[in-house]
Amino acid sequence: MDAEIALSTEERIRQLLRHLGLDQAHFACRSARDWSGLATAYPEVVSSLTLIGGFDPRAVEHLSGKLLAVTGDRGQSPRQCAMP
Repeated sequence: MDAEIALSTEERIRQLLRHLGLDQAHFACRSARDWSGLATAYPEVVSSLTLIGGFDPRAVEHLSGKLLAVTGDRGQSPRQCAMP
């Protein structure tokens, strides 16, 4: 059990996907804390990434082809979230 506790969230998700026989999955997240670790450590498991709210476009540049950004009328404008 201690070995499982020491695993990062990203590693746990990767192991869960392997256990389920999935090479990739679709993810939807709200804050960078929710997705940044997985997208950085294991970008190959991200089939698509839907972000709700604002984010730093440089942080997801490597996933730009798999990205959908949803912003509300009080969040960043689509222009602010556009890839450079």
